[in-house]
Amino acid sequence: MTRSYETGRLLKCLLTRQAIKTTLNYLSETNGELHYFLHNYWAENPMVMDGSTDADEWLVRLASTPWTKVQDPRRSSVVSAAAAAAVLNGEREVSPREVAERIMRLREHIAKEMTEDLSRIGSDNIDVLKRTLAKTFAETKLPE
Repeated sequence: MTRSYETGRLLKCLLTRQAIKTTLNYLSETNGELHYFLHNYWAENPMVMDGSTDADEWLVRLASTPWTKVQDPRRSSVVSAAAAAAVLNGEREVSPREVAERIMRLREHIAKEMTEDLSRIGSDNIDVLKRTLAKTFAETKLPE
């Protein structure tokens, strides 16, 4: 395995983890059932940042998970009495594929933003060198 392959794999894992965290945050406010499902799925299937984790494979496993019943009545995002009763009876189902698609769309968006940020690395490096030079001159004591 080449270094660039390992770096790419680690970067994709990092992007995916950030997309999962952002999705969880969004779902906590908008869709209690999906949030509950994703939170539990991620706890049971953690994505370890050790270079051996394949983020795409993690997403494939998530997307291929069958529809899942959510059994936490405290997280219902549906306000009707019938929906509330369905939640209490464990009859509300969520689509793991929908969750995976949300994560992938967000991962792509984050990657585009990161590409813009990475294009500034050259100028950031020049800034670091300028600050280092300024600090060196400020700390250098001249002989008296």
